[in-house]
Amino acid sequence: MKITRIEIKRFRSILDLKLDINLNNNFLTICGANNSGKTNVLKALNIFFNPTEYIIAEDVPNHKYSGSRGSATYPEITLNFRKDDEEWKIKRFFGLDGLYKSEGIKSNISNKTKIKLNEMILKKL
Repeated sequence: MKITRIEIKRFRSILDLKLDINLNNNFLTICGANNSGKTNVLKALNIFFNPTEYIIAEDVPNHKYSGSRGSATYPEITLNFRKDDEEWKIKRFFGLDGLYKSEGIKSNISNKTKIKLNEMILKKL
């Protein structure tokens, strides 16, 4: 199973980022100037897989956490995975107390079927 897409919203210095990953390569590099968010991409991936490491005071963008605290200020991290003819899209929503909820869809690429994944299946993945 390989990651094919990363979407990060409202996480640290990242307001809205979408990265499509080419499966034909055996490696991935993230390049950019100092303080451009490279490490925050890796931290978002870590929190996706280890939601207990989410710390609201550090992981919500500073201007959102310290400023307006308006609606939709909390991070969303979405990963797409692919293995053979199947693709999974899993989205994690974070809030005041950590992981708020997860949603997922499993798609079969050849016959175009989609199945909504329940919480138990998402935990196994």
